Amino acid sequence: MMTVAHRAAMPARPGVQPQRENGLDALRGFALLGIVVVNAPFFASPLGGATIGPGVADALAEWIVIAFGAGKFFLIFSLLFGYGIAELAARAKEQERSTAALRRRLAALFIIGVVHGVFLFYGDILMLYAVIGAALLPLSRASPPALRTVTITALILGVASQNVVFTLGATLVPEGADLVPKTGYLGSFLDAAAARAADLPIAQIGVLMFNAVSALAMAVLGLLWHRGGGVDTVIGLASRHSRAMRRAAIAAALVSAVAGLVIVLAMRDPGSIGLGVSIASAAAVSLAAPILSAALVLACLRRTTQDPDAASVAALAALGRTSLSGYLLHSVLLSAVFNGWGLGLLGTVGSARVLLLSFAVYAAMLCFAVAWQQWFRLGPAEWVLRSVAALRPIPLMR
Repeated sequence: MMTVAHRAAMPARPGVQPQRENGLDALRGFALLGIVVVNAPFFASPLGGATIGPGVADALAEWIVIAFGAGKFFLIFSLLFGYGIAELAARAKEQERSTAALRRRLAALFIIGVVHGVFLFYGDILMLYAVIGAALLPLSRASPPALRTVTITALILGVASQNVVFTLGATLVPEGADLVPKTGYLGSFLDAAAARAADLPIAQIGVLMFNAVSALAMAVLGLLWHRGGGVDTVIGLASRHSRAMRRAAIAAALVSAVAGLVIVLAMRDPGSIGLGVSIASAAAVSLAAPILSAALVLACLRRTTQDPDAASVAALAALGRTSLSGYLLHSVLLSAVFNGWGLGLLGTVGSARVLLLSFAVYAAMLCFAVAWQQWFRLGPAEWVLRSVAALRPIPLMR
């Protein structure tokens, strides 16, 4: 999703493709699956509503998204984002260049985010990442103890902020919430853009409350990761403490599963769960998220190092190399399904079908990435970012 988080730096010479870490690309491609799964319900229903469906399958789908999706995968992207910023800044320093190109890249990312937010998805996170990237540049020069302090403090505050969002969602959803699609979203492309622009401010407040502080924490952790030696260091640490990490991951999964079930019940039957229980469940899901994210990171990196030539690894890495383009593509596809300029299914599809649709969209993203890179060196959005950073069009064809 975050091209600036790529291992690749700006080319030192025109036409030179920087070396990449395949494992990090595959991890990024895998994390996009969680992003699609979590975002799809927001495309499927009006802002402030919820995907409909009274059946058991729908409740199960909601539980899967909340317990094992929400708040987990964006942490992985944030970690990779911070790692990539550190790498790009380090390369600029090695080559005795300023960070001006990186700043232009972040500015272009912010502009793409604004366009994405208005025309495709009001829950855009690119703007937030561009701002975090600007904050990381001075932080990249801070000492490790200072970075650890920032990480721990921001993570605690992020968990508290997520707890507020989860609790509000579980306790303040009005019974019989209005699920009637807004007229604008079912109109023309420009009608939908106007409706989305009106919803964008309140939606971005939600993004800030749920994502911003936790994303900063993990991005700063990515800076520390880069200083600590990268993938090999993480794999070595995991190998030495594999049993303890496995137990922690299992415990976190069980806690998130039970707490996620409580949140789903509270959302489906407002008032049925006490406020104290709702708050505790929301806190449990938020606290378990970093542990589950870490487990996913380690599992994916192990897979890519043990069998780097596997077809699945190659496909995930291809998507990771075009992660920004893939992120934008998921918005195009889901908007086409639910907006009036496409199939117009807004507010009519239950949670189970939305979850299945998200898997289909992800499969399409994988196919796109693999096919595109047969002919092109960069994804279309990645090409824009690098061209803006270089102040010239860079080669696109292989």
